[in-house]
Parts: sequence; structure tokens; C-alpha cells
Amino acid sequence: MIDKLLMEIKDKLIDIRRDLHKIPEIGWKEYKTTAYIKSILEEIGLEIEEHSPTGIVGILKGAEDGKCILLRADIDALNTSENNDIPYKSCHSGFMHACGHDAHIAYTLGCAMILKKLENQIKGCVKFVFQPNEEGSCNDSGAKIMIENSILDNPKVDYALSGHIWPYIPVGEIGIVDGCAMACPSQFSIEVIGRGGHGALLYQNIDPILILNQIYMSLQGVAAQNSPQEDPIIISVGQFHAGTRDNVIPDTAMMSGTIRTLSLDTTERIKKKIESIVSSITQGHGANYNFQISSGVPTINHREVVDILLNLNKDQSYKTYSLKHGAMTGDDFGHFSKKVKSCYVYIGTRNEEKGILNPLHSTEFNIDEDSIIVATKFFSHSILNMLS
Repeated sequence: MIDKLLMEIKDKLIDIRRDLHKIPEIGWKEYKTTAYIKSILEEIGLEIEEHSPTGIVGILKGAEDGKCILLRADIDALNTSENNDIPYKSCHSGFMHACGHDAHIAYTLGCAMILKKLENQIKGCVKFVFQPNEEGSCNDSGAKIMIENSILDNPKVDYALSGHIWPYIPVGEIGIVDGCAMACPSQFSIEVIGRGGHGALLYQNIDPILILNQIYMSLQGVAAQNSPQEDPIIISVGQFHAGTRDNVIPDTAMMSGTIRTLSLDTTERIKKKIESIVSSITQGHGANYNFQISSGVPTINHREVVDILLNLNKDQSYKTYSLKHGAMTGDDFGHFSKKVKSCYVYIGTRNEEKGILNPLHSTEFNIDEDSIIVATKFFSHSILNMLS
């Protein structure tokens, strides 16, 4: 029955993804996106709840009482300009769905369409959560705020599911990790406060650029001290700012970046290590510093849910298998996995024949749209069987 229903809506799901691809919006500003999602949820006939400025939820209640499953799709885009030459290219200059969230919305709506048609077979309910601001900072994560606004209550959620379009495995495949599926992301900034002055009179100054560069070089050794297999760490610096004139040493210099680990314990240890390095180097030069860090949470797959999904999807048209390791990228779905039994899956979209090869966040990122159909079937089949 799912296959039949899926073929009826296949073209519509592709159209939904392309419509959304044209109107990418960044976190907390997804107003057109949310309005579009709401119109589809109304067509389907689901109960609708609006959460936060741009979060929206569709609720499907089955024929009988039972457990509640949450299926989450992130809906925000990125601050980047699209370089693809396609008919549905971004119409919003400087913004792009370069992380596949348009596809996440499409397959989640597809799952809602199918399960609504099969609601008489469902014991329990499904919450289709369309979450804003996944790409934002750790402090104002969309998942964190929706949970604070009681998304997991009324009715209480028993299981949470989500996935990500993944250009690193072939289309038609779904990978599942038992354990940590996504790393614990942290954002940090270091400001060195020295003493500025004339560029020719260095002995009179405390050069914050020199000091910050020494800190930067020292940070590169921190990750190298950990085993990349047993306890991997990534420290990357994305910004380095100082000065406004060629011949003037500035008073301050600043850099910021991200830390990625597989556990909060490791994050806390690395945080202390970095601050020790910063303190030691700045004191050695007679400078001061400000060090700030905000941390998210890792996305942890619960073994019970992993086993359920692997067993339910053994003999399908797509290939579902266990992956040994998760990714060092982060996702705020970790806030859901911290609260309820969860599973986050990788949905293959790579297709060399079609030239679908570019990585996430690339200005030329695109997907094999067959992955939307695969994901719709995977989640529809899984949820229906978990609640039947």
C-alpha cells in the first residue's frame, strides 16, 4: 500500500522540494517556508500547532491510543550564494539550501501524506516537527527552544526520528549508526588584549596579533594528542580579525571557530586545555584575554530504536545497513536524543552518473531527488510498523 501511495505523490514531493529550494531562508526568518509547510499540512488535514516564530508541527492521531513518534525536519538554509544552473535555483540572493533541508521538508511532508491515508492502521500518534534554526548558534538552537516550549509533551513523545541527506553514500542507501551519529559541536572565540602603537616601535607595544598567532599554532597540537579512532577531536578556526591600518599595531585581535568531539566530557576537557594554553601564552607576553565557548550536544542513537529500524527495513527496495562511525559534523537533533529514545539516519544522495558529487554546504550542492522518495518510504514504513 505504501508503494502505491508513494507513486501517487512522487511528482508532488519533487515539486515541493523545488519550490522550497527557490525560497531559502536563514534561521528564525523562515516565514515563507513555514507558510508553505502550513498550507500543505492543511491540505493533508492534520492538526496544526505553531511553535516559536517559525516552527510548525503537524499532528496525526491514529485510530487507537498508543505510543507517540516524532519525525523532525530542519527547515533553515545557509548564508551562501548558489552556483547551480538549474530552473529552481535560489531566488533569494545570498541564501541557499546547501544542506538539503528542502529535501528534509519534502520527505517529511510525504510521510505525513502517506500515514494520513493509513491512519486507521495506526495505534498512537505522529508529530511531524518542522524545526527552524538548525544551522544557528548553540545558544539559540531551534531544537533546544522547541523542547523548552514543550514539543515533547501533550502527548508525550516516546521515540524521535530524523535524518540527513548525505552526499557521501549512494542514493538508494540508508546508513544507521549505533551510538554517536553526530558530534558535539561547540563554538568558541578568543580575544587577546595587548597594547597597540606604532608599527616601527614594536618594543613599546604588546602585539596581540603575534600572541594570537602563537595561540592558533598551539591549538593545532591539541587535536593531534587524541586518537582519531577512539576519541577524535576537531578544532577549526574560521575567523581571525585584527587591525585597520598597515603601520599600526592594534590593541586587540580576535579569532573564533568550532570544536567537535563525540562527548560532552571530552568537550569539557578540551575547553580547559584551550583556556590553559590561552592563559599561559597571554601571561607570558603581559597581555590579557577573553575566552568564550558555547556547546551543543552530540546526537546519540539509542540501540533499541536502531535495532527496530534495521529489522523493519531488511527487505525493502532500498538498502539499509549499520555504519561503524558517525560524522564529526553536528546537528541540534542531539537535544531530542538527549530527552527521548531516538535515531538519526543518513540518507544517501550521491550519484556519479548524474554528477551529484558535491559536499554539504558547497555552493554547487545538489541532490539526486530519488533520495526524497527513498526517505519518504523509509520513514513511512518504519513509523507505520512501529505504531501498528
